Amino acid sequence: MNTAKVKNNRKNSSKNLLNSLLLIGLVIPATGYSSSNFSYTQAHLQGGYLYFDNPLNITHNDGVDKYRYLPLLNISLSYQNTYGIIFSASGTQASDDTSYTKFNLQSQSAKIGYAWGVKQSSDVYMMLGQYWNQAKACGLQTCLKESEQNQGLDFGGRTWIGKRVELAGNYRVNYIFDSKSTINSFTLQSAYWINRHSQLTLSLNTSPDIMTATAGLRFSY
Repeated sequence: MNTAKVKNNRKNSSKNLLNSLLLIGLVIPATGYSSSNFSYTQAHLQGGYLYFDNPLNITHNDGVDKYRYLPLLNISLSYQNTYGIIFSASGTQASDDTSYTKFNLQSQSAKIGYAWGVKQSSDVYMMLGQYWNQAKACGLQTCLKESEQNQGLDFGGRTWIGKRVELAGNYRVNYIFDSKSTINSFTLQSAYWINRHSQLTLSLNTSPDIMTATAGLRFSY
């Protein structure tokens, strides 16, 4: 492996990410667009399942364990400052085990972005993020672990479809600064507003080889 080349690629990737963050943070608020209709200062807790298109097989002395889905837990926090800039962080854990094996997926993200109001009932937004992912498979005596990180762009929107019901969609492109092919994913989410600050949510996410379905509770301020 060419270590120098890997280090240079990581340095260039970090430099590109920093430049993009500065662009979003300094230029977008000066565009003169209307402020967002929704608040992005919120805490969101979700639970559900992650489904594999093809079962993940882990072999052991007595046979093979097939993992078709994993229980999932996600927590995300975001803050929107007085200039409308949005900062967010999230973490996801999905894991399951048998008598012989264990499989665990973890992911974290940190993002910055901006939302624009459309008329009086909708928003569109863009977010630039850094993502960290880790997969770990264990047998009775040994474990295999793989980690990676990448940068991605989110493009999304939120709108009211009733007095208490919100519908949102998000399209994400990952590996935007890497030599790898980009990976695209789409999330559809609905929210029922119990009151001004509390919402019940349902989310469905699809990406290559994986789908997640979650229900959650969100607090907005």
